Amino acid sequence: MSESGVQAYIVPSEDAHQSEFIAECFTRRAYISGFTRSAGTAVITMEKAALWTDVSGSETISLILHDGAEELRRTLSAKEIQLTFVDRNLIDEIWLDGRPCPPKSPLRVHDMIYAGADVATKLSDARKKLSAAGSTGIRGGDVPHSPVAYAYTLVEMDKATLFTDVSKVTPDVEMHLENSSVTVKEYSVPLSTIQSSVVFFAIVTGSFRAGMLVEFWAWLKVKIVTEKAKLTEVEVGDELLCSRSNKEGFLETSFDTIFVLTVLGANGALVDDENLLLLDSGAQYTDGTTI
Repeated sequence: MSESGVQAYIVPSEDAHQSEFIAECFTRRAYISGFTRSAGTAVITMEKAALWTDVSGSETISLILHDGAEELRRTLSAKEIQLTFVDRNLIDEIWLDGRPCPPKSPLRVHDMIYAGADVATKLSDARKKLSAAGSTGIRGGDVPHSPVAYAYTLVEMDKATLFTDVSKVTPDVEMHLENSSVTVKEYSVPLSTIQSSVVFFAIVTGSFRAGMLVEFWAWLKVKIVTEKAKLTEVEVGDELLCSRSNKEGFLETSFDTIFVLTVLGANGALVDDENLLLLDSGAQYTDGTTI
């Protein structure tokens, strides 16, 4: 911090892609603070450190997003404090021992039956509209609960480039990208070195699977209403995961299942006909996501 000329250093929870779920190697706030829940922002000064988080741990303030940074800059300016961009990651410079390696899950081609249009069509539409870029038609497994890969897509008027870990590009993906006239470059190549370019961001859409969990709710009703069973959250969670995972196209859960059990009866720790259960869950499928 002294070398960078700053008196306070902000460590948010997100990675460079502003992801809610991130790979372990990018959990910098958890490393520096020891606070491992998903939500929180750490601030380190020359004399002390502080951590901000919400009570539920389900939300976090994105300080490094443009809007958030501008709001923070104005607030600090009113107190005669300047918000400064530091061109090096100070946490990375000290997190040397025991840091997890970057994810190496191989990329895969997202089938046309789910993608809706080929890459050439999406890139052409993006160039015409100069708005959001189409997908390069690939998926991965770098991020928990999300079938995506760490990558950037640079769309220019006459070419497109995918920046990702080239070691994860399988022969099928390589052929898919070549056929789509998309060049692959190493993820570590800084986008700032490319001049006169416009970066677009893909909008990922998915389909909702109506009625997907009918059999799960039927099982739960039989257990609680008919059999008068007293279930633990683990038992309910296991059955829910089983119900989801045996469906065609299941990849993984889209977030850790959240249980909120309102104690109305005597058995406060059990799921039964005396207590109210709030269940929040989701899953990723080849043709979309449920939330």
